[in-house]
Amino acid sequence: MPDPSSEAFQQRAAGLFALPANGYRRPHPKFPLPRYVVWFTFKDDDGFHREPDDAASAQWNERERDVWNEL
Repeated sequence: MPDPSSEAFQQRAAGLFALPANGYRRPHPKFPLPRYVVWFTFKDDDGFHREPDDAASAQWNERERDVWNEL
């Protein structure tokens, strides 16, 4: 594996990590964001099943709302 602190690695990787000076051009997501659903996946005798986890989803969406309010 190459040494990330070497000068040769830095020269090769310069274009990979450089951010454009002209800014972000993709469309920004609209606020409020759509609600995110956290799924609980489990396996039983019938196979794998997925159910929405309401408590985890509520926590996730509350945190996202707090982050957006800080912006």
